[in-house]
Amino acid sequence: YTQIISELRATYPAGNDAALEAKCAQILPEAEKGDQGATWTAFIRYMVTYLGYLRDVSADQGQYRRTYELLSEVQGRVNSALSHSTLGYLILRTAITNARLVCRLAIGLDRHPELLGSLKPGGGAGEDGGARETLPEKAANTIRVAFTTALNDRSGSQANGLDSDGQPEGRRKGVYALANLCLKILFQCKKTRNASQIFQNITSNAPPLGAYPKAQQVTYLYYLGRFLWQNAHFGSSAKVLGRAWELCNAGPGAAKQRRSILIYLIASNLILGRFPSAALLSLPEAHGLSEKFMPICFAIRSGNLSALRQQLDFKSEHAPWFL
Repeated sequence: YTQIISELRATYPAGNDAALEAKCAQILPEAEKGDQGATWTAFIRYMVTYLGYLRDVSADQGQYRRTYELLSEVQGRVNSALSHSTLGYLILRTAITNARLVCRLAIGLDRHPELLGSLKPGGGAGEDGGARETLPEKAANTIRVAFTTALNDRSGSQANGLDSDGQPEGRRKGVYALANLCLKILFQCKKTRNASQIFQNITSNAPPLGAYPKAQQVTYLYYLGRFLWQNAHFGSSAKVLGRAWELCNAGPGAAKQRRSILIYLIASNLILGRFPSAALLSLPEAHGLSEKFMPICFAIRSGNLSALRQQLDFKSEHAPWFL
């Protein structure tokens, strides 16, 4: 990579992308030719943008805003290349990998807005007088384009998107990986209302969730469970989160994920009148949850309305944690 970057900076410096595109077109005649009469010049433009990213990116924290802009531009190009009807599947893994980078950087900048300089993470008004789109929302919407392309792929042998072995085909292999990245961003920046369309599209058009890797299933079910919780569908939330809990790896490497699921699983069941068992609260991933949830359980079980109000008061000991 160091050699490539040095050559790019020497031969194709910033502002000389026309020459770089001509070079890429020269050494990628297959993309010019395309397939079934449809050229794949979008792949050439993606390569030009990617090489420009390598040339111009900086590890300096003060340049993270510029890094985000460069990565977003790369994602836009890879989205275009992904949309090719017969060749787009070849770049699916690249689209997912780059989307992970965009997601990580967008969430990092949302958590540390001081790294944005003059660019604010949100607030203000847009051109139409409404709320301006935040940086994380822009990132999620950019990734959503790739998600939509993968979801709408009809190039497989069967209408349900699965091959004869029950595995996802073509670009549909990336449906849940890309959806989960969008959801991760939206939940981090508290724009969960924007997640509604993703869930609706998946319910209508996606291949069966069980055909995908368990890690993707667990992540999707976790966000779906949280979305149902926030919209007061506590029974459905408990069911979905319970399934996520069952599927989640019980090893120490997944303790953080299991704890995240468990918090909402306990909360949704609590509203339904089902209290966590001592065995559940004794698990390593449940450390510290007993002191937060059990006083509420005791107040409900004993019918002590005054104690319940005290536990749920904004000034209670654990209110900051619950909020």
